[in-house]
Amino acid sequence: VGGKLFDALLAFVAETGQTGLYLWTFEGLTAAHRLYDRAGFVVTATETSTAWGPTITAQRMERPV
Repeated sequence: VGGKLFDALLAFVAETGQTGLYLWTFEGLTAAHRLYDRAGFVVTATETSTAWGPTITAQRMERPV
């Protein structure tokens, strides 16, 4: 289901002429990163946080359209 939703997002972005796209994710989410990598996203920023309990690394990923 997640892959289909992600594909629908990419189609919407292309159809509406968006000039770029970004998302935030967490380091270590291997399946999600495979989707993002395949779609051309790259990590452009990282932030370490303990707001969720354990220390995590959030990642901003961008994809030029």
